[in-house]
Amino acid sequence: MRKTKDSRPDLVLTDLSMPRVSGLEATMELRKLFPELRILIFTELNGYSLREECLRCGANGFVEKSAMPEKLMDEVLRLFPKHP
Repeated sequence: MRKTKDSRPDLVLTDLSMPRVSGLEATMELRKLFPELRILIFTELNGYSLREECLRCGANGFVEKSAMPEKLMDEVLRLFPKHP
């Protein structure tokens, strides 16, 4: 959270499972503080309902670790489309 406040990135990648705060909690807080920020959650877990919960909490995308790195790059390109 502090690094995001200091550096103001365009994109934050967060794991769903983190030691002090969950990826969902971090996403909700970041979304409040930085509405324009793009947030991708990645996790070892899977499932449609989990994906939907992450999106409801403010994530712009969800990537299962088993689908990385290809799916991660697909999501980044979707969030930052190339300009002609």
